[in-house]
Amino acid sequence: MDVKRYSSSQFESIPWPASGDGKYARAYFEPMMRNGVQHYVENVRTDLNILLAEGTVLPLTINQADYDNSYVCSPYTHYVTYAEQELYLLQNPVQRAVLRKLLHFLGSAAKAANINQVACVNNWLVSTNLYPELDQEQIQSITMRLVDEFPQHTIVWRSVSEAQPTLVSAFIHAGYIPVVSRQIYWFDKRALPPTQDIKNDLRLLENTSFRLIHPEGFRVSDAGRMTELYRMLYLKKYFPTNPQYTEMFFRQAIEDKTFNLFGFERDGLIAAVMGYSARNGVIAAPIFGYDTDMPKKDGLYRLISLKLLQESVRLGYSLNSSSGAADFKRHRGAKGFLEYNMVYARNIDHRRRLFWSALAWLSTQIGGPLLKKFQL
Repeated sequence: MDVKRYSSSQFESIPWPASGDGKYARAYFEPMMRNGVQHYVENVRTDLNILLAEGTVLPLTINQADYDNSYVCSPYTHYVTYAEQELYLLQNPVQRAVLRKLLHFLGSAAKAANINQVACVNNWLVSTNLYPELDQEQIQSITMRLVDEFPQHTIVWRSVSEAQPTLVSAFIHAGYIPVVSRQIYWFDKRALPPTQDIKNDLRLLENTSFRLIHPEGFRVSDAGRMTELYRMLYLKKYFPTNPQYTEMFFRQAIEDKTFNLFGFERDGLIAAVMGYSARNGVIAAPIFGYDTDMPKKDGLYRLISLKLLQESVRLGYSLNSSSGAADFKRHRGAKGFLEYNMVYARNIDHRRRLFWSALAWLSTQIGGPLLKKFQL
């Protein structure tokens, strides 16, 4: 399999495929390669590359350390910093104290093992990466090319979930070890689940005073408000280790249609926004935000969540609704699946390889069962 890599300095010479994801990937990544990733994702420092594997476009991020990076490029942030921030979800203070000590030890071991010296494949700099069709042979060809070019880097593919068992199996047979990253919630329906909560959401949509905004209804001047809404939810209500998308990112989403955008507005003010992408029969919505200062009875989160689910039904696609709001999603018919970072560590030294093996064991034997037990 012919695999070619292009760095940011070569963006003008990339032969973007005319079919498949080629046009979309060019619109998404060429501005980042030209202007720098941090103009679009404020808390990400990375060397952005593009892999072309016989017509398939795979973004590649290369890092050495950058322990303050968002988790989309930093395994340290994902497994240590973000995990520490989420300890509040555990009601038992003894469990919190024990896990805090464990995470402190893990953080020291992770830095000693250069956990962030990684080459992340198919990294779209979002919480949930969607996958093209890939088989074991293709994964092996891409892996061997990267091992040749980056012999000291661990090779990582994010967002590989149990909901796609064929893909999980292909990675394992290609020599990867699965390291649990989180629990995601998956809708695999061709009709809206007939739950009471869905019925209530439909009633809310029918009677709301907010007006639905379709993709063609967004203007570049809306980018600032979209940035504000996203940050209200992901950075203020949740954690600043989430990707900090800038106004340029949302302007690009509107101008270049890098996401399918929907929103709700009232009296000329956008109150909620959602943006999804689709690939290989699955959709996911990295853009999600609403005005958290508005009354809960307005149901803004319910409205944009319902619209996303309606879009998946309209397209006949599965919906990867990411993690978080677990009870909300389960009550609407979603099923929980563990998601993995697939890690190839056979090329790195024994000490670092041992760390990744230990992390894989901890995540599958302790982390995964805890996520399922507490339905996180």
